[in-house]
Amino acid sequence: MKKVQDNQNDNDTQIEQDGQNDNDTQVEQDSQSDNDTQVEQDGQNDNDTQFEQDSQNGTEEKKNQPSRQVDEAAADKDPRKAAPKEDLNIEDSLELSGLTKRERKKILRQRFKDDMAKMDTKGKINHFLTYNIWKLIVTAAVIVGILATAITIYKNKRPIVLSYAVLNTPNIYNLNTDMIEDNYMDYYGFTNKQQIVSTTSVIMDLDTYDENYNSNPNAAAYTSFPVSCADNYYDVIISNKKGVECCAAKSLIHPLNESLTTDLYGLMTGDEYKDRILSVANYNGDIVEFAIDISDTNFAKTFNLGYDDVYLCFPGLSEDNLLNVRRVLNFIFDLELEFNTAE
Repeated sequence: MKKVQDNQNDNDTQIEQDGQNDNDTQVEQDSQSDNDTQVEQDGQNDNDTQFEQDSQNGTEEKKNQPSRQVDEAAADKDPRKAAPKEDLNIEDSLELSGLTKRERKKILRQRFKDDMAKMDTKGKINHFLTYNIWKLIVTAAVIVGILATAITIYKNKRPIVLSYAVLNTPNIYNLNTDMIEDNYMDYYGFTNKQQIVSTTSVIMDLDTYDENYNSNPNAAAYTSFPVSCADNYYDVIISNKKGVECCAAKSLIHPLNESLTTDLYGLMTGDEYKDRILSVANYNGDIVEFAIDISDTNFAKTFNLGYDDVYLCFPGLSEDNLLNVRRVLNFIFDLELEFNTAE
């Protein structure tokens, strides 16, 4: 009986062990399956991730490819990466350095002719300009400079048939000098071989003379104008009454009995024109005949001087001054004076 029980126990123990082993095996198998499944899933995920990354990289590479092509094209146009061009000047210098100046010129001249012979007309012109452009520019500049200087010298050396000054005009740009520049020249038959000179920007007024001198002592009214009057440069001065008074007080003009020829003085102080005579104080305060009123003449009205009282006064005493004064008064009043216009 005991033996039967022992056998029964052994069987039970064996069964229990087998069951336990089966369970362990099943657990191990399940675990292995789980691991295999996890590894497979991880591998699949890795493959999917790698594929997605590769696709993304491919897309980005395609996007970046045009920009790279643009960069490469820009690099091709970059002058810093271009192959250096052949420097003909350096080549010529090295080739011709051992020759004499005359030999170099001969070779370069022949080379120039050979190059020109291979070109059409347009090419020849371009080639000629390329090699000679600076020579042409310098030559043209020299010619223009010489011509300008020659013209200036010619104009300045032409005989002066009249020299006049305009005083106290408020706007020199409104002056109309056609009456003198054109009509006067035509009246006496003068041509462009003679010239008329003028000064139009001088202000002479006793009321402001000292004040203006203190503020601008280098103005023409105090420098060049008085010197020109003293040198008999001006034949006549056109001015209003204030200008005449200032010029007389400063001894810039002469009395009529000095600045007019005897016959002309007698005519202008006679009955017909005596009312036109203006007498003002000289530097000593004496009242002296200094000017002739031309306010109502066509000559004065056409000038557009900017004031209504217009006078002629006379700063010069030379023979040329006296002659030109006669011409001016004859032109303005049609006096029919007799004189040689060819003088």
